[in-house]
Amino acid sequence: MSEAICEVAVLFKDSEQPCIIKEREIIEKSPVLMKAIEGENPDWKTTDIKINTPLDIPFPKAAGEFVFDNLLKYTPPAEMDFEKKPEDYPEANAKSVDELKPILELASYMECEGFMRCIGFVIGKKLSEMPVDTIAAYLGVEMISEEELLAQEDGWLHPPAALFDN
Repeated sequence: MSEAICEVAVLFKDSEQPCIIKEREIIEKSPVLMKAIEGENPDWKTTDIKINTPLDIPFPKAAGEFVFDNLLKYTPPAEMDFEKKPEDYPEANAKSVDELKPILELASYMECEGFMRCIGFVIGKKLSEMPVDTIAAYLGVEMISEEELLAQEDGWLHPPAALFDN
């Protein structure tokens, strides 16, 4: 008996042609894809299913290809794992933090938590080597100098209110 066919089409925001995901393991590691397939056929793991109407993915194709190409390769660092290095994720480590940002956002959108932790780990290591003002700019927060924080008339430190706006 041959394995059941499983295909889901996804369409990225900057692409006219959908990509077809055929690997069950990738689908199983992406809860968003799994939910879409289960909505069409709850027995998708044992029966044939093809979702030809593409799922719209509001992210660039390059980010999607990166996620789908590396999703099965990357194992997230365990809590308190001091042995992991960015080099353990060579494809991610070769990218800049600006290139990794849409990949992390897509992994979040696709609910790929383990993959998000891998990319977040690499981003965190890269940010730890940057000056504070560069990190603030990357995170989109205002850089407040230490002198400004310490110069409060009442003697207390007052973090920006924006940190607490949700």
